[in-house]
Amino acid sequence: MEERFEPPDLSPLGQTVTGTAGASGMAGHALFLYNLVLGLRARWVVEIGLGPGDSTSVFLLALSRTDGRLVSIDIAPQPVAEAKVGPLGLRDRWEFLLEASEVAAKHWPPGRPIEVLLIDGKHSYGQVKLEHRLYRPLVRPGGFMLFHDSENIRGVRRFVREVACREGAVQFPFCNGLFVTRVGDARGGR
Repeated sequence: MEERFEPPDLSPLGQTVTGTAGASGMAGHALFLYNLVLGLRARWVVEIGLGPGDSTSVFLLALSRTDGRLVSIDIAPQPVAEAKVGPLGLRDRWEFLLEASEVAAKHWPPGRPIEVLLIDGKHSYGQVKLEHRLYRPLVRPGGFMLFHDSENIRGVRRFVREVACREGAVQFPFCNGLFVTRVGDARGGR
């Protein structure tokens, strides 16, 4: 029996996602993020950096369909993002860690493999490289690492070019750029 395609109900995002497709920010990547989580049937998604909470909202809507959870990590309170979560009615699927990403990585439970990781915090070359090094082993083989602002911020752009040479990836050039790479198995393959 052929599965029937049903487009996702993203209407709750109408009041939460800022900007429009093609604009700066994460809003233009909403459908990709949503479908990635659904396609993987992801149970654990982690985002480093919340900003206005656009990716937070999209991830939570998708995770409500996969029975998954989102962990958001930021070094500062993000009241705009937190205000967006409430109306979605999905706060029980969300954990906000108010700490540095390197601290959170040290305490990540070993039995909780990350399936989707979005790095969108401090955009310096050194910080993005550190987060890649710390979190890549926490992403399950076949999972995805995403880097936002890969087109317009020099530090991120420089790092993802290095990763692309080693690992291969897809680069979405719109909305400041989203660099997507798949984590290989323990032997290093994709």
